[in-house]
Amino acid sequence: MSATELRQAYSALRRFTSRREAHESCDLCALPIDDRHDHLLELATRRIACACRACALLFPEGHGVRFRSIRSRALPLRDTALTDDDFLVLQIPVRLFYLCPSRVHDTVFALYPNVAGATEATLPWPAWEALLHAHPTLSQIEPEVEGLLCDHIGGRSRCFIASLDVSRHLVGLLGRSRRLSDAIRFLDGLEGGVA
Repeated sequence: MSATELRQAYSALRRFTSRREAHESCDLCALPIDDRHDHLLELATRRIACACRACALLFPEGHGVRFRSIRSRALPLRDTALTDDDFLVLQIPVRLFYLCPSRVHDTVFALYPNVAGATEATLPWPAWEALLHAHPTLSQIEPEVEGLLCDHIGGRSRCFIASLDVSRHLVGLLGRSRRLSDAIRFLDGLEGGVA
């Protein structure tokens, strides 16, 4: 083997073994997607799928049998504060949580942090209806893909209408850092709203 052939062989091996940057891909068509991309909720399993723009357009907001488009947003509800009575009805043991009503599953999914990361529980639909009755602004929440994000820690009381992807981002942040202060900074950033 000549020196030129040897260099070509090594060059080919380097290209073959070099680490490529990991890029996310669309969960529907497998095409590469950017860091900022669309999300879809698979209704039956409640799995969030990453989607390229073309695939996301196949499932407009509020429609779809298998998937529903998630419009990423966090809307501060400045005039909404939960009361002690609300917490009694909800029976949630912590003061930082996310509630996502689901008509498909006829329940309300509650997600909140704990020592191990995150806990998902369910609440009966009548508890959600009582909350809607006490706070009519919550009727703006789109079931399945949005919910109520509540921070009632340390004397604060703030609520947001937040999309499912925003809540999952918060849970991921808590899982990585395990520090409540990181979650509070994230929520502080939502005060201006995300759309």
